[in-house]
Amino acid sequence: MTVARDYQVELIRDALSAITMSSPGERLAISLATGGGKTRVLIDLIFQYAILMGARVLWLAPGWELIAQAIDDACARYRQARSMTTYIGPASADLVLFGAPRAHDATLTFSTLQSFAARRHSDFANQRFDLVVFDEVHYGEHGTLQKHVYEKYKNSAAFFGVTATRRADSGYRLVGNYYDLQALVERGILARPQLVSVDTNIDWSPGLDNNNNNGGGDFTAHSLDELARNQARNDLIVDTYLRQAVCLGPTMLFALNIAHADGLTGDLRSNGVRVGAAHHKMPKEAANKAISEFRNGEIDVIVNVRSLTMGVDIPHTKSILLTRPTTSDILLTQMIGRGSRKTPTKDSFFVFDFVDNVSGPNGVYIKRPDGFWGAPPRATSCRRPLHDYRLANLEPIRTGEVAIDGLGIQPEQTFAVEFEIGPSTPSSTLSSQVVTELTAVFPKAPTLDDTMSWRAEVKGNAVLVSSPIYSGVAGLSELVRGVDAVAEVMALYKYALLLGESIHVPFGWCPEWSSLKEAVRYFAFFEPALASLGPPPTPTRQRLAARKAFGDVLGLDTIESWFGYLDDRGGSYHSFDLRPLFTEASVVDIPLHVEALSGALVAAWVSLGMHVLHAA
Repeated sequence: MTVARDYQVELIRDALSAITMSSPGERLAISLATGGGKTRVLIDLIFQYAILMGARVLWLAPGWELIAQAIDDACARYRQARSMTTYIGPASADLVLFGAPRAHDATLTFSTLQSFAARRHSDFANQRFDLVVFDEVHYGEHGTLQKHVYEKYKNSAAFFGVTATRRADSGYRLVGNYYDLQALVERGILARPQLVSVDTNIDWSPGLDNNNNNGGGDFTAHSLDELARNQARNDLIVDTYLRQAVCLGPTMLFALNIAHADGLTGDLRSNGVRVGAAHHKMPKEAANKAISEFRNGEIDVIVNVRSLTMGVDIPHTKSILLTRPTTSDILLTQMIGRGSRKTPTKDSFFVFDFVDNVSGPNGVYIKRPDGFWGAPPRATSCRRPLHDYRLANLEPIRTGEVAIDGLGIQPEQTFAVEFEIGPSTPSSTLSSQVVTELTAVFPKAPTLDDTMSWRAEVKGNAVLVSSPIYSGVAGLSELVRGVDAVAEVMALYKYALLLGESIHVPFGWCPEWSSLKEAVRYFAFFEPALASLGPPPTPTRQRLAARKAFGDVLGLDTIESWFGYLDDRGGSYHSFDLRPLFTEASVVDIPLHVEALSGALVAAWVSLGMHVLHAA
């Protein structure tokens, strides 16, 4: 049996005290983020209250799946739970509840709001209850069903709600502290969301329904359907997934409506993606089958509208694709919360937010994940779009391969280079022949993508040189050949590497926020003034200390090889910086600022970079 966490014990204590001192008709609630153990807290609270006070409790939830989870949790931790529980509902509920008993004198009675409302005048419903519990109390708090329940028991029972997404206009008094997603991430309980904003460049003028408030209304069905039928936007959604698929892992996609969900499912499937859909217009068996397949890793993507916002816990979900804009804090929190559960191999998850150009009546305000959590990581300077990078899945690789002159390399890591060259004196003009010369000397060996090759593009009075994406020992050798070939052409035309851009070395990487911070910490052994453009301090004692500290992580022999390359060239590198380029692809760019182009120096830098990322 797992031990309750400190914040759970605190919430149980505060809630139990408030309930025992409450009056009939009083409404109390706790709020705890998805993944924080709401069911655990509520079960412990109810059983302690029932045993302490000899009380009878009515537990109402939006669906039977939530009730099944609660009964399973109770039976796993309280041996007497099965004999203490019953339910009010159709016989078909037995299929979900596995034959729960139906004794009239049960301590704890479960039902869904809908089932109870249809049977609220039955013998079961006419029993005395001391406490009425609403699981996911935000669901229909101001609706007719909850009002019926309140009117029936307000003179004899207190009311207690639990939710991850409390309405701003809630009539329930909050008990104890509110532990939201950010609070539980900082405590190490939940996974940290990594926010990625995808601009659609789609103009959209939505309308609002007549119930628009902080907990209720949203965009009209007509407006959502208009956005759902925009093929350019749908193509972008599919293309975004295909480009990032290796990094995204098990992905949950929230669509705009049923037609949108079915359309995206078909588009992804036609591109070879293992995908399924789950929504209320499907046969229940088909939807459950898709959820089961996603849970078991048989499909990589599950598409839904709102079916998975409550009562479905799939901890290994690694990415959330938000294709549905919303004005609701509740809906946004529910969608993001599907990825927040932590596992031994997951301490963060991606949230891709598809952002449209919205215009419309006053009061239209779309809830964004960046407002929900904080601004996503951004590049620290303006950059041109990079190539269409294919990403490597960098699960821990325990062994490396030996490449050029003993330099280590991680065989599955992808890498490339990009830099600008031009006349060494500003007054000189660019030769029209230089691009022809470069094209003639570029390596022609196959790369990770046969459609890609070395490129040289004129940019004003400079030439932008871009390599293909490489990997492995053979790829590093080809990269060195290409860089040295460009250096020969530069010598012929007396061109220089433009220090304003220097050599950008992008690596395909799926960055966890904690890993990114660890990589920066490792790099600090080399350059205490990260992201500066001035020469780093290079006292011998400091350099030796850096070698020792980093050598403890990766091995001193490899470190000596890297420093040998850097030192042999007179300390010609100036500095480097590290930044995730979320707006273009999951790429870490580690620029190398040097005075002269050298294939061997670039090889050393690539080797250093990939080992730092691997160690992080």
